[in-house]
Amino acid sequence: MSSRLGGGRSVCEPYPAPASESLSFDDVVTGGGQDGDRLSFLGRRLPPSFERRVVVVAPGGMRPYDEADWRDAIVVVERGEIEVEGRCGTRRSFQRGDILWLAGLPLHALHNRGGEPAVLVAVSRRRGS
Repeated sequence: MSSRLGGGRSVCEPYPAPASESLSFDDVVTGGGQDGDRLSFLGRRLPPSFERRVVVVAPGGMRPYDEADWRDAIVVVERGEIEVEGRCGTRRSFQRGDILWLAGLPLHALHNRGGEPAVLVAVSRRRGS
């Protein structure tokens, strides 16, 4: 599935049992007013047709880019910073709260140049939904 080089790991989280109360759009997008207006998918229920993957890149670590890992996913930098390296060597840095679309891009790798783990959360439609 995905590479585990450089301390990168991927964890799939199952969808929890539906709750009796429903979430508003604002609760899902902004976290219900917690942590400012920053989008976060950690600790939030997702609709059953979506899945969440948490990807952690260790400090000083690198994760080779595999387009299949990011297909159809909105990616949020939940913690730390990540540096995205293009195939031509161009690099761009993203920090906590940034929202990324990594599918279909000519990328080579994701790097964590910081001193803390970089946590990315990718949310996509469930396959077959």
